[in-house]
Parts: sequence; C-alpha cells; structure tokens
Amino acid sequence: YNSEDEILITVGVCQGLDLALRTIIDPQDKVVVVSPHYVAYPALVELNLGKVVFLETTFQEDFKVNLKELHRILKKEKPRAIILNYPSNPTGVTYSKEELKRMWSILSKEDVVIISDEIYGEIVYKESHTSLASLKGAKSKVILLNGFSKGWAMTGFRIGYACGPKRVIEGMMKIHSFSMLCAPIISQIAGEEALKCWGEVEAMVKEYRRRRDFIVKELDRIGLDTVKPEGAFYCFPSLKRYKIDSLEFAKRLLLEEKIAVVPGKAFGASYQEFIRISYANSLENLKEAIVRIERFLKNYGL
Repeated sequence: YNSEDEILITVGVCQGLDLALRTIIDPQDKVVVVSPHYVAYPALVELNLGKVVFLETTFQEDFKVNLKELHRILKKEKPRAIILNYPSNPTGVTYSKEELKRMWSILSKEDVVIISDEIYGEIVYKESHTSLASLKGAKSKVILLNGFSKGWAMTGFRIGYACGPKRVIEGMMKIHSFSMLCAPIISQIAGEEALKCWGEVEAMVKEYRRRRDFIVKELDRIGLDTVKPEGAFYCFPSLKRYKIDSLEFAKRLLLEEKIAVVPGKAFGASYQEFIRISYANSLENLKEAIVRIERFLKNYGL
C-alpha cells in the first residue's frame, strides 16, 4: 500500500469500520455480516442506515463460510458490502490461503466491497496469516482493517489503521478529519515503537497456543464441545447437549462461581446454544476456571 493515499491511521478498528461504512454505503444499502459476529458489526451498519443481511456459519462446518450460501446471498441480496472477520471473534476460526482463494473466486465476480477485519491477524497458531487483500486482483475491492489492540496487547491506546483503494481512503479521511481530526499522537508513537518488538508478539502467541491447547482439551473432558481455535484467544463451545439457554447459563455461572463467559446470542440470534470463553488470562486462572465450570455442571446435573 502507498502510505500517502492508501493508508489511514484510525482510532482503533471500530472507527475504521465506521468510516468505511459511512464512505461506501447509502441509506438502505445491504451489508452482509458473517455470523457469529463481533457485536458492533450490525449496530454500525444500522447506525449508518444500512440493512444487515446475516450469513450464518455452523458448528458442523467449523464456523467457516459455506461458499454455496455465500454465492446465494450475493445473488439474491445484491449487497453493497460484506464484513469478514478472521481470525474470528468469537470462534477463533481463520482461513488458509487456499480457502481465501476459493472465497475470492466468488466475491470477485460481484459488485461488492469486502471489509476485512483482521485485528487478530498476528495471533495465529498454524499457518501464517494471509490477508485477503494480498490475493491477485483483490486489493481494489478490499478495505483492510487492523490495529495494535490484540497483536500488541494495546487495547487502551485505541490505535488502528485502514488500507484500501485511494478513492475510498480519501473519503474516509474527509470524515475522519471532521469527526476525530487525528488518532492520538502518543498512541501513534507507541505503535511505531511496538512494530520493533516482533519477538514479544511471537512469545505472546506461543503462550496463547499453550493456553488454547489446555482449554480445548479440558472443555472436551468436561463435555463442552468446541471447534479448535486457529487464532485469536477465544473458543465458542456448545451447550446443546445440556439443553440450557446460554444467557441463563452465563448468569448462573457468574453469580455462583464468579466465572464470566459471554452468552452466544450476543454474537447472533442463532447462537444461543453457545458461550464465548476467553483464554486471555493466566494458565493458573484458566485451571481454576475449569474446576469451577465442572463443579457448576455437576451441581445442576448438567
């Protein structure tokens, strides 16, 4: 990307998404949101007077986009944009380069802008992260969003960036200039220094992998089925076998065992049988959390 006119420094990724939507959609334009999704996506689409179309993924297909369903929705709904997030919050699922190529082969044929939220791109456990915009021909149709909150654990600094075609970045810059003026200079300098610390990022990812392996193994042992996360620091286990609503489960678990999880409904209406668990905590605390969750399940005969 040309740093002069194809990159915009934003106040976190959420502002980048808001600016992108303000720039590219008109009232009543449709925007596809791949679900389960980060909670802010539908709200930001609606705040910008767009209409949300959900593309739901399933546990049975490892929460990955079904290409036939993607093709069907694009043809039927004719959306202006699609929001894709990988590695995913809340599932931890990501896509290989070959999977992205297959997805791009469908997206490239349609008049749709892809907003690719890759904020967890530095936190992957198997293959290296591939940006959708790096595929041949994709750069002109992709708005890439990333930042420092996750890969460098700088959430409070609120520093992100958007990369895209010159005409789109120019539009985003105009709105940004009148609404925020600029991202905080202190945070920008901190981000510049953080880029020199790749060794710290690698060490952090190594530790996250250790915690991921532990939490997946233990959840399986106590009967909570989950798709093994390939990135980020979340897992999204199913409560289906226990026949309990995830909101009720989360409330009871918090009040009785002081363990906080997020009910799946927060990430889409079809996911009330799931909970999101974050393993961005110490291994010692994760071990204690498993003890308490297992006790909770036994106490209720679940």
